[in-house]
Formats: sequence, C-alpha cells, structure tokens
Amino acid sequence: MISFENARCAGLEGTCLTFAPASVSSIIGDGASAKDAILALLNHRRRPSQGKVSALPESTQIGYMPSDSGTWPNLTVAENLRFVAKIFGHYDDARAQQLLKAADLDRFTNRLARNLSGGMRKKLGVIMAALSEPKLLVLDEPTTGVDPDSRTAILALLKAEAARGATVVVATTYIDEAEDSSQIILTLGSRVMTTGTSEQLIACAPQLDEQTVANLGEPWQRSAPLERACIAWQLCAQSGSDWQGFSTELGQGASDSAPAQPTSSTPAQPTSPTQADSGKSATAPSPQAQDLISVQGLRKRFGDFEALKGVSFTVSPGEIVGLIGANGAGKSTSMRIILGLEAATSGQVSVLGQRPGSLQARKLLGYVPQFVGLAPSLSASENLIFNARQYQCQVPTQVGRWASSFGASPVANLSLSTRRMLACMNATMHAPQLLIMDEPTSGMDPLARLRLWQYLRQLASSGVGILISTHYSSEAAQCDRVVRMRAGQVI
Repeated sequence: MISFENARCAGLEGTCLTFAPASVSSIIGDGASAKDAILALLNHRRRPSQGKVSALPESTQIGYMPSDSGTWPNLTVAENLRFVAKIFGHYDDARAQQLLKAADLDRFTNRLARNLSGGMRKKLGVIMAALSEPKLLVLDEPTTGVDPDSRTAILALLKAEAARGATVVVATTYIDEAEDSSQIILTLGSRVMTTGTSEQLIACAPQLDEQTVANLGEPWQRSAPLERACIAWQLCAQSGSDWQGFSTELGQGASDSAPAQPTSSTPAQPTSPTQADSGKSATAPSPQAQDLISVQGLRKRFGDFEALKGVSFTVSPGEIVGLIGANGAGKSTSMRIILGLEAATSGQVSVLGQRPGSLQARKLLGYVPQFVGLAPSLSASENLIFNARQYQCQVPTQVGRWASSFGASPVANLSLSTRRMLACMNATMHAPQLLIMDEPTSGMDPLARLRLWQYLRQLASSGVGILISTHYSSEAAQCDRVVRMRAGQVI
C-alpha cells in the first residue's frame, strides 16, 4: 500500500493519500500543479519537501506513460516495445503479443509510431508502460483526445493490469472514465480537495444555492451526476466572487444586455456582448440560406480510398450540432471541406449560403482548431489583438481585460483550459454567424468545460449556429443534435 503522509512538494500542499494494489485511482483536476506533482512523486521524479511517501516501488518496478504517449516516432511498434524492454532488462514476447492483441495493434507491428493515429499511439504508450508487469503503473491522461473505441481499449488494458495486482494511477479529464475507479482524487490548484468513490463524491458534494444553479444554466442541467459533483467541489473551493469573474472572462458582465433571439427562419444577426462591444457587425447571409451549413451527398476520395461516402447533415441558426465518431470516421474531412480547405469529390456543400472557402463565408465564420490555433510565443492579449486586426474589429473590453490578467507570459505557458478558452474568444470576437470547433474541450477540467459550454449556449441563443466535433461521449448530451459517423458514413 503506497501512502502519502502529509506529503508536500513544489506544486502540492500537504496531503495524505493511499494507493492500494489491484486498484485503479483516477486523478481529476484543473490541469494545474497538484496532478503533476502527485504523478511526479509516484514516479520518483520529485521528492517530498515535507512529510513522506511510503512503500513506493523501485524505479524498475514502475511503468510510466507521459501525456504525449512516450513513443519514439521513428521506431516501429515492435521496435518501440523491444527498446523499452531493454531498459528493464527483459523482453517477454508472449506478454508483448498478448498486450498488442488486446489493444488491436498486433496488425501494425511494422508501422512507424509517427504513422499511427493518435489513439493508436496512446494505446502503444500504455503497452510500453505495462510491458514489464510493473507493480505501479502511472499514466498521464492516456485517453485525452482519443476516439471512443480506443478509449474503451485503453480502459480495458488498465483494468486488466489492476486485475493482475498492479497499483494503477491515471490522470484523466474524462469524468465518465473515473466512475468505476476504486478511488477518485479531485484536485484544484495545488490542493487535493477530496477523495472517494464516485458514489461518495456525489453523496458528499457541496450543495449549491439556487442562484448559483440558475447561473450555471442549461449546461449544468445536462451534466451527469458525477460531473456535477466535481463542478460543485471546484466552485465551492473558489471565492464567492468567482462567478462574476467567470462572467467577465466571457465578456458577459452584468452590464451587458441579453442576446437577441432569432425571430425568423433566416439566420439571425448575433447581438452577443462580444459583438456589441466590437463596434463592427457582420453582414447577415443570404435570406435564401435557411441552413447555415448544408451538406448533401458529400463524397471525398484520396486516391483509391473513399473517406466520405455520401454524408448529409445540416446546421441551422441557433443550433449546436455535434459530430461524434472514432478516428477515421470522416469528421475532420467533413469539417475541412466545409471550411474550404479540401475540395469535395462530389456532393453539394453550402456554407452561409455561399460556396465553402469563399471570402464572404469566411468573414461570417469562426473556427477553433483541435490544436488550439494560437501563436504560442505571443501573450494572450497579443493573440487577441493580432486576430482582431485580421477581422478589422476591436477586442471586446472585458475579454481584453481578462486576457491582460495573464500579463506578458506567452500563451504556451498557460494551462490548456485557459488556452482553449482564449481560442474560443479569438474565434468569436468578430461576431460570426457560424462557429466550427474541432475537439474544443479536449483536456479541459470539469468546471472549465462547463464554462465553455455556457458561452456556447449564449452564442446559440443569439442565433449563432455551432458545429462541434468531440470524442467526449457525455458531451453529446450538451448538443441539440448529434451526427454520429463511422467509416465515412452517417450512421
């Protein structure tokens, strides 16, 4: 039994924790220092400055997977496994084959790691960490950004490792993954707020007052019980003024007027606070364009490979539509065609009544890419100012004030949740009619994810149509409609 006895180190306040053999412990938090510090203590990369860590195995008995999967891109799958086996001094071919088959990677042993999909690389990273049958298995967000099928395979691998007696500790941003854990460790900043099973966290969660629940709005009502519990713990650990601080973050201060509701079948002119403060209004699209996005019979070929096979869907004003599916389902290809970055082989695509990629459509469109799309060496304020110049608009006052609170620090140094929120502000300050987002909440903590969904709900209420792709299955509940794709088709 590994134990932290009032253990304290850089990034972690004094805390007491235990990690039992044959169990899975999940760490959920805001992406700040506590999670990293706990993993570093478990992995011998950091020592406690106060207190102690007891019964920690030797380094040779610990398997570790970093958040970037830890694979070597220029080695094949088989070479990656043999290389890591040399580090531990033993290679068990039967064990390797067993893990590869369980992860559905046994067909790709000769493929270079750099040519694997993101989900396949993460599965390989888990196998590399588990190959030597370690007593302790430590994994840093092994499923972030991974499609549902790969997530299922990774979770099965972790459960199998716990079943053989290993102590498994995994950091995750996916609340549904933590539900079956033996223990959930909920962190905020440098503190561990609470620990327990999902049932215990739900039963003991702080009760929010009616006004706070009302402020949280529809995204709160659509959230699952454990996610609500985690959000309640996070909210109650922060200052009483934090809700107003959040409103300022999104440019939705108390002085801002409520957004106008669309009154006809034509796309409404958004009057969100970001637009009202920008001093520049976008031109409404053609009255004939009832759907902001219309995709009909879309097909796309790359040589002999047919990536899209007759895909059809629409996005209407004021509607949030989710694209759900595994890697290779066709989500990104569909988005790239809608954005005008790829040309369709056949089929019809209309964006804001225009052809994809037209200048008129681009002026009325906001886009948040999966990789965030910010200039990493610029500060938060500089990113907003640069983008505002491209769209010939002003940075909304309150959004600019929020960005200024991060000072001159490059955005590369900010938390992922902050960068994703900044990317959303960047994409909407010119008051677009249509917002397209590719995995915008990947890696965000529960409260930050809720805050972003509140903002998206306000945009939708002002008539903005939103197309969002996600691997986070429970996030489908936040969408008005879901288009589920598989192998290039809508299923």
